[in-house]
Amino acid sequence: MTWDPGILITAGASVLVAIIAGAFGALTGVANRRREDERREAEREDKQIESTLNAIENHRQWADSNFQKMQAEIEGLRSQVRDAEGKAERLEGANSALARYIHVILDWVESVVPDYRPPQPPDEIREYIRP
Repeated sequence: MTWDPGILITAGASVLVAIIAGAFGALTGVANRRREDERREAEREDKQIESTLNAIENHRQWADSNFQKMQAEIEGLRSQVRDAEGKAERLEGANSALARYIHVILDWVESVVPDYRPPQPPDEIREYIRP
């Protein structure tokens, strides 16, 4: 039996096309697998970024809430300081008036009783009494 060169060329070409098609299919499969891996990696990174952004937003909301609470506390403390300053001013005025009244009484007592010497105040309050 003789082989016709046309048949051999056709058979060789068919085998070559099959080999090329197989190689192309293998390369395509590898490329598809690589694209799929890249897509999965991108999805994983997207989820990680989304998770990080959610954590940042939650922390921002928490910080904003605490900041507002602290501002309210600071304003409350400022109000208390203003109230205390007002009370201190009123007490200073009352102490000053009381001191003047005591000096008037002592002056009167000294004028009525010539040898009168007022008692010395205790050491704890001596620094608060004006001569």
